[in-house]
Amino acid sequence: SGGPRRLVKVNVQTGVCTDIGSMGDNFSTLAFKTNGELYSITGNGSSPLPPETMYTIDTLTGAPTFYRTLGNGADGEVIAFNPDDNFFYHWSGNGTVVWERFATAVDPIQPLTTPVNGEVFGALYAGAGKMWVSNISSTIRLWDIPTETSSAVLMNTPDDLRGLVRESCASSITAGGPTLICSGSNVLRTVNGGT
Repeated sequence: SGGPRRLVKVNVQTGVCTDIGSMGDNFSTLAFKTNGELYSITGNGSSPLPPETMYTIDTLTGAPTFYRTLGNGADGEVIAFNPDDNFFYHWSGNGTVVWERFATAVDPIQPLTTPVNGEVFGALYAGAGKMWVSNISSTIRLWDIPTETSSAVLMNTPDDLRGLVRESCASSITAGGPTLICSGSNVLRTVNGGT
């Protein structure tokens, strides 16, 4: 939009977006909890809202409400939710990447050992204690939460992917991006080049 980020609802079959409203600043990523609550985090270029800060997002208006300050790391801010352990996972930084987790707005942030893979651009819980992670090198790896390690490169992508979507393997895969990974009942794919 040339200004603050806008929350839109995307039809993944057609790519058509329905505008919901302005989020009021520069936000970096979105993450849903299983109860439908939407969260986002401000990027380092946000203003007037403080950077590296997490908000709940009203899904009817796009309006942010303060949730918690994160502040660790440098460029890039990515969050993902793990419904199996009820933790949010946060990545930040390029030269030194911070990987950490927390359960609620007031719980202490738990630092994790970060596999060396460069700035994280997108993440999505894959199940079985693993996260699909795309990075600045246009690669996708599986990060293992219990061992705090990552797999070898699973695939190289034509661009840096920020938006990762999961759907059932039983669903028909139509235009909108190639299937990347199928594991059990999950498919990870790009949607219109990662948007």
